[in-house]
Amino acid sequence: MYAVEITKNGCLDTFDCYTVNILGIVNTSTLSDVRVYPSPSSGIVFIDLGEIKRAIIRVYDIKGKVVIRKEIENNGVVELEILQTGSYILTVASENEKKKFNIIIQ
Repeated sequence: MYAVEITKNGCLDTFDCYTVNILGIVNTSTLSDVRVYPSPSSGIVFIDLGEIKRAIIRVYDIKGKVVIRKEIENNGVVELEILQTGSYILTVASENEKKKFNIIIQ
C-alpha cells in the first residue's frame, strides 16, 4: 500500500492509501515479431514484418556504409545480388524502433 504525504509551510496532509499490484511487464515492441530469412542467403532475403504495415530497410557493409535502402509495406523482398560475399547488418526501422539482423551473403 502506498500513501502520499505533502508538507507545505509546516502543514502536513496525507492522502488515502492505495494498493498497487504489479502483474508484469507488457512487451510493447512492434518489431518483436519481425523475421528476416534466409541467412545465409544467395542474394534474396524475405522480410516478414508481422503486425507492422510499413518499414525502412537498410543494409550496412562491414565498414558501416549503407549499401541498400528500401521502404517496404506489409512483407517484402530485398534483393542482395549486387553485394559481394560476406557479412552485412540489415536494420528494420518503424516509426519509433529499429531492429538489427546479421545477414551472410554466399
